[in-house]
Amino acid sequence: MGSLKPKVDIKRWGPDPEKELLRIWEEEGIRKDDIDPLKDEKYVIIDTPPPYPSGRWGVAQAAHYTQIDMVARALRLLGYKVFVPFYADRNGLPAEVTVEKKYDISAHEIAKDPEGREKFLKMVKEVLDEYEADMVKIWKRLG
Repeated sequence: MGSLKPKVDIKRWGPDPEKELLRIWEEEGIRKDDIDPLKDEKYVIIDTPPPYPSGRWGVAQAAHYTQIDMVARALRLLGYKVFVPFYADRNGLPAEVTVEKKYDISAHEIAKDPEGREKFLKMVKEVLDEYEADMVKIWKRLG
């Protein structure tokens, strides 16, 4: 049978090939399956619970959304059209609490007048924009 030689000569992993692949994916755009529920027989829509952008993703969040991505890819390999929307829940108390912690402020104190309320809402939007962009970047990198 002879000696087996590995097909890959690289001995150590490095991020450069992965970064190049990410660049190519960005240029090509995100794959989207056009689903027609009246005509398509094999399709799946995976509606994930939207994460709260309340900080950098940890291992649990990364693992959860990686599992969802793996299921979607497996279904595509089996011939299904798959739609996996990704969005973040930007409403409610978690957003307020995140901003209060980040800036060590009280929402009730700062928003006592209309100007303070506008200032607080601006702060919430900026923080959520930052965290949401980070979540999307991490999810793409995990893919």
